[in-house]
Amino acid sequence: MIDEFKADAKKKDNNNNTVLFSAANNCSGKVVKLIIEQCIESFGRDKLEGFINHKNKDGMDALDIALNSRNEKAIEVLRSY
Repeated sequence: MIDEFKADAKKKDNNNNTVLFSAANNCSGKVVKLIIEQCIESFGRDKLEGFINHKNKDGMDALDIALNSRNEKAIEVLRSY
């Protein structure tokens, strides 16, 4: 599963959302952190800011999604990076 995840970490859906958006919406902070750490491992720390700050078609990033869904643990993790 991890190998599959690595291949899809930056894949986007029709609304330009990445897997980080879904995690920020309704997953634990541990899952959000795992996705971020896998991004670092797969693509390098220099790509992290773009991955975290990536905007969907509505102009929202993962932190915006977490804030809208009141996912406190995801908010905490996203703000730590």
